[in-house]
Amino acid sequence: DVQGGLVAALATLVERMQQPDGPAVLLNAPLRLPDLLPESAGEHLLGIAQEAVANAVRHARADQVELTLEHRDAA
Repeated sequence: DVQGGLVAALATLVERMQQPDGPAVLLNAPLRLPDLLPESAGEHLLGIAQEAVANAVRHARADQVELTLEHRDAA
């Protein structure tokens, strides 16, 4: 759920993934994104992030997973 914004939803995902015996999950993201991102796009990006973290943990047995979210102005 992306209520409160994509960055907050990603922070919640990272918090949920923190387990004593699990990988370190880090988030590099701005505190807030411009309001230009449609809610449906945020939901898709959150789903992609969830699947990517799950795959890194499940298949790669990663010790650390880092999510990076950047906003770039259109050129």
